[in-house]
Formats: sequence, C-alpha cells, structure tokens
Amino acid sequence: MKQHWSAAQVVQIDATPAGHWQKVLDFVAPKSVLQIEATGEWTVGGLDCSPDGVLVAPAESRALTDYPAGTLLGKLGGSTSGSKEGTIFAIGSYCIVQSADGMLPLFAAVNVSPSAALTVVKKIELRITEAE
Repeated sequence: MKQHWSAAQVVQIDATPAGHWQKVLDFVAPKSVLQIEATGEWTVGGLDCSPDGVLVAPAESRALTDYPAGTLLGKLGGSTSGSKEGTIFAIGSYCIVQSADGMLPLFAAVNVSPSAALTVVKKIELRITEAE
C-alpha cells in the first residue's frame, strides 16, 4: 500500500547550536507521522557540513555525543533552551518520526557545542509532510 503525504510545509531556519533550539512548528498533533527533508550548508570548526553532519569532527565539537557533529537534530516537546527535555532525534537530510500523545512543538538545532565554531553557509530549509 502506498503512503499518502500532505502538501509540504516549507520552513527556513538558521543554524544554531544544540541547546539553542529554534521553533519549527507551533505544534504537531498527537500520533502524527512526519516526513522531514532538510537541506543547507554550514561549517563546524572549519569542516563543511550538511544536515547529516560530519564524522571526522573532534568529539568536543558535539553537544550531544550520540550524534555526529553538525547533524541537524529535531526535538518534539520541551522548550527552546532545554536539551534534556522533549524527545530528541536526528533529522539529518531525511527522517520519518512519529509524535507522542499530546500537542507538541517541533524544534531544530545543529549538534555543535557552544564552544565550537559554527558558520552558516546556506540557510537550513525543512520540507515537512504528514502521513494522511
């Protein structure tokens, strides 16, 4: 059976370090299945990155050690300043994620520690569709 997706919402955000989350959507309905595609370019410590991050960056350049430095992360729930609240996941250049019970905001940030040099080359664009 072929999955049907809603019309895409396109959102542009700046690259900011994890812990400085940017609001992408005010809320995601309970049990929604989202398909997220991301494009953009930035550098972390002088290394070129895409939403998939860069594996050769030093460990200290990562804010969250479970993901490569420079990876575009998503978070359902929580706030713009908390990194230990909500559900954090890798968006990368493509992901599918299901929301939990309740109306939750969607945030995004780049996995880079505040002390690492983060330079935006091309703004991040997210295409978000919902399973129907």
